[in-house]
This record gives sequence, structure tokens and C-alpha cells, in this order.
Amino acid sequence: MTAQEIFDKSAVGLLTQKAKSYLVNPDGHESMVCAYRGANGKKCAAGFCIDDHTYIGNMEKRSINKVIEIFKLRNLIEHLDLLAPLQSIHDQVSIDNWKAELLHLAKTKGLSTEKIDNL
Repeated sequence: MTAQEIFDKSAVGLLTQKAKSYLVNPDGHESMVCAYRGANGKKCAAGFCIDDHTYIGNMEKRSINKVIEIFKLRNLIEHLDLLAPLQSIHDQVSIDNWKAELLHLAKTKGLSTEKIDNL
């Protein structure tokens, strides 16, 4: 994947999903712990870039750099400098401010915002 493909996949995914991805507690309710794969098929920013056939539950509760290292996600390793801020946007920014933060991130990384301009 290129940096542009990662940005597009994450940004479009987040802005279309319009919700954070949280782990599900044993009682079936969402926790406040962000998840690569959460309830009702939700994903976090980095989760959109982890193929379904690659994802395993043991990835949860680990930073994206640890997931890439431990699970040998070679296709993502060179883009950690993009995935980490995308993950921070999902985890730490209110949903209403996601688009502005994504636009700013794209500008600082020299990426196109064409795919999210109308979302």
C-alpha cells in the first residue's frame, strides 16, 4: 500500500463510519477502549488498513507499531509515521473534528484529499 492508499482507506472509512470503534465487554456493551475491530463491524483508522484475513483478536490493546512488529505486517511498516497520527485522530479527537484533522494531516504529509473532500 502507498501512503495515499492508506490515507484514503482510513479517512474514507472513518468519515463514512461516523463512529469510534470500541472493544465489546463480555456483557455485550461497548467499552471505552479503542479497537481495531469493534462492535457492529466498526474499525479504527489503522483497522481499516489491516486485511480481514490478517486480523486476529490478539492485536487488540496494542499500539499500531507493536501490531506491525509482532504480527509482521510488512505492507504497513513503512507507513507507521502516517498510521500513528491516523490512529490518534480516531482515538483522541471528537468525531465532529475528524475531517478537519484529516485534512490537516493530509496537508502536512503532502497527500491528496480528493476522496474525502465531499464527505
